[in-house]
Amino acid sequence: EGEVWLADAVEKQSGVFEPIDEKAIVEYVTQVGNNLAAYSVAPKKRYRFIVTDEWRSDAMTGGRGRIYITQGMLLRLESEDELAALLAHEIAHDAFSHAAKTVTRQLFWLTGTRKVKTPAALEAALLKLFSEYEKKPLANITETVLGFSRFDELEADRAAFYNTYKAGYNPQ
Repeated sequence: EGEVWLADAVEKQSGVFEPIDEKAIVEYVTQVGNNLAAYSVAPKKRYRFIVTDEWRSDAMTGGRGRIYITQGMLLRLESEDELAALLAHEIAHDAFSHAAKTVTRQLFWLTGTRKVKTPAALEAALLKLFSEYEKKPLANITETVLGFSRFDELEADRAAFYNTYKAGYNPQ
């Protein structure tokens, strides 16, 4: 339940997750993503693949099966295999709940928040976290640059390699 609240709050507060209207592109990304998800560590989880209107190159998950990829990232990819590898990496982050673990850690260390009991309380805690980042630029830089822990990145990379291969794509 908390992961749902987190995904909703992140999406609401960030303002950068506007999906595009290009049905063919979204269907293509979704088809590749669903093929990969069937081989993930959470194959029964329902994933949603959202192509955003951002032009910077990025992909991420906020949890709850929501995988975001920007138009800018799609333009940089050179093959379906590259798209598959990227989506498999984000699916792994989502399947292992890395976003929820990371935000929980950030809330505890920067704001002292130990538990939230409602979606509104989570939104308030996130606003407090953003305020702390403004007061502590070093913490902001560290989280921006490092994001997920190195272990989380390695775990997602390993899972993505195997999922990409099992789904029939070239993991190279």
